[in-house]
Amino acid sequence: MNKNNCVPARLRLFLWLLCSELLIIYSLASTNTTNMYTRLILPLLGIIMLSLKVKPFAAGILAAFGTSCGLAILHYFPLYPQVAPKARIAFQQAVGNYRETMLNYSYLWVLAAAVIAYFCADFYCREKSALDRKTAASAGQPPARAKFSAVELSAMAIFIAFGVIVTSVRIGFFSFGGLPIILAGLTLGPVYGFLVGGLTDLAAFIVRPGGQFNPIFTLTSALTGFLPIFFLQILQRKKTKFDFQHINYWQLLLVIAVTQCLTSVLIASAVMTFLYGHGFWYYIVRQGSRQCFNVPLYAYLSLGILQSVNLQTIRMKMKLRN
Repeated sequence: MNKNNCVPARLRLFLWLLCSELLIIYSLASTNTTNMYTRLILPLLGIIMLSLKVKPFAAGILAAFGTSCGLAILHYFPLYPQVAPKARIAFQQAVGNYRETMLNYSYLWVLAAAVIAYFCADFYCREKSALDRKTAASAGQPPARAKFSAVELSAMAIFIAFGVIVTSVRIGFFSFGGLPIILAGLTLGPVYGFLVGGLTDLAAFIVRPGGQFNPIFTLTSALTGFLPIFFLQILQRKKTKFDFQHINYWQLLLVIAVTQCLTSVLIASAVMTFLYGHGFWYYIVRQGSRQCFNVPLYAYLSLGILQSVNLQTIRMKMKLRN
């Protein structure tokens, strides 16, 4: 009897996943509106549907597969609707711009789909396991744990949103997009800082594309969140998270300066030299002069914020996994 009941469940799962994949593929491959970027809502819906039925790793793989198939069809066999003759020229121009953008950054869309599916599935697994908490506790078994708790995901989302907003704001030559990423790493830890930095760069590029996308810039953004707290833990000889009430300003200034010199000065200058020319030392001077202002400001603001916030209370809440 259990076997007979298992067949319809598997069939329903297969149909659900198939419909989700078809939604992702069709919505990426078809072009039936003048503002085609609004159709990205439909692949997002398909990705969320996938994350409700499978585990995080499988959701990421399936989302990446569906996105890759949709972009491949868009490249080789795009689906065009019937368009009135008067609107055909404008529609063809919009389609050309859409295809060029989507295909030039195809690896970015595939990666973003996999990451979104993974985190959505992980969050859903945590919520689902919370329903069985009493049963597991009564049986003497620990409840299932997700990779990230709701508090951790919420904190990461806040830092990412804050980072995207700050990245879009410039005061003349200066930009302060590194501050929210550094704060995320110092508050949540190196791994979370790495994820926040990478996702912030991806989200900022999607919201406000500027220039040519390069994954090295995403890596430098991720390292901006990872390295300060990593170096600070080495200086303090502590592998666990610590309170910032007794951290010296000059220590924080040192670790942020080393991080910014490695990421925003050396690595960024090498990439921009490869992409745009002008010479390596031109970008070294340009980026270095910017960091001479940013680094002391980052250290001062970070220390002031972290000393004003009760991190112990936040970390206690982060440990409470439902």
